[in-house]
Amino acid sequence: WCIFGPGAKRGLRLIFPDLKTKDFLMATRELWGAQVFNDGRRKDHVPVLTLQDIEFSLCELSKYMRIKAGGKSKEHYAGTA
Repeated sequence: WCIFGPGAKRGLRLIFPDLKTKDFLMATRELWGAQVFNDGRRKDHVPVLTLQDIEFSLCELSKYMRIKAGGKSKEHYAGTA
């Protein structure tokens, strides 16, 4: 199981636009199963992700797509002085 934050929910809806809230876990398990049973997209040297890893990645996907569409990121790297 995993807890879906707002970013992960947006990420899932980017992949599955008509997904209902009650089906979030099922859809995440579908993504998990695709990489566990290696449908050819994951190279053998890449480790298998957990459901929590996938939830985190969905959140990152949401953030990157928002920025790509012209939105802003919440934080900017300022570097060291």
